[in-house]
Amino acid sequence: MDVQNKRSVILLGHAQSGKTTLAESLLFFSKATTRKGSVAEGNTVSDYSFDEIEKKSSINTGFLFLEYKNNRVQILDAPGYADFQGEVISGLRAVDSAILVVDASSGVEVGTERAWQMLEEAGLPCLFFINKIDKEGVEVKKVMQDIQQAFSKNAISISDLNSSELIEAVAESDDNLLSKFLEGA
Repeated sequence: MDVQNKRSVILLGHAQSGKTTLAESLLFFSKATTRKGSVAEGNTVSDYSFDEIEKKSSINTGFLFLEYKNNRVQILDAPGYADFQGEVISGLRAVDSAILVVDASSGVEVGTERAWQMLEEAGLPCLFFINKIDKEGVEVKKVMQDIQQAFSKNAISISDLNSSELIEAVAESDDNLLSKFLEGA
């Protein structure tokens, strides 16, 4: 496979925000696995050590691979607890982008803020993934506003946009992209 079609992404976020569950969904959706593992059942691909299964929480960074639309994607599933911050720091050196997972029922937490700070220091592009939106009492728009207030006014919700609105919002977040957008490219 062409090296241009290889991507690496790290899943970051506060502890218990759903990073491993998201990883399992990505693996299953891309058909890298035939079943979606469960943290509660102790059968996920990335949390395989006895301690991780028993505590239902990542301790080590899991290294996962999938292929999707002619892209080979390496996913690093990093632990969320501050005790394992070294795993996150090491992982950031090996990836070209990040997904910052936010639990919709808890919103922006200290682990979310810590992960964002490390991402900024590493200079990596980031996509926010608002997880657990099906829980009772969740206000996704409020969580999105909190993300914009805490991290970047340029954070946008792509679930509410059509393709032209998405392109415009992305273009407005970067001067080079804005120039190309205004030129009609």
